[in-house]
Amino acid sequence: MGLKIYGIKKLKIDLKDIEQMRLVKEIVKKHGGNLQQQMVKNAVFKGGYSTGETKRSINLLRQNAGLTVRVKPLTKYSPYVEYGTRFMDKQPFVKPAFQQVKKEFVKELKRLT
Repeated sequence: MGLKIYGIKKLKIDLKDIEQMRLVKEIVKKHGGNLQQQMVKNAVFKGGYSTGETKRSINLLRQNAGLTVRVKPLTKYSPYVEYGTRFMDKQPFVKPAFQQVKKEFVKELKRLT
């Protein structure tokens, strides 16, 4: 009497894919949090009517079952602070944070492949 199981090879591949996706989601979550922290740290503005509202409004939202993280300030005027206007100089806080976090994020994802 014997027992033969078909599909073990495919099952192993599927299980490996599930583990990879779990690791990818962890990396996305970790670096999304890092991006939020860095943006908050950078959101110290000079001059004007700085109230701290933009800093407090920086929001992290996870989407696509954890494969996407959106980090953004929710104040309507944050683009004016980031890019400036003809009346005020720019004081970027989003792009520098993104550039800093992006390097480590890409490096960790490359380690998985």
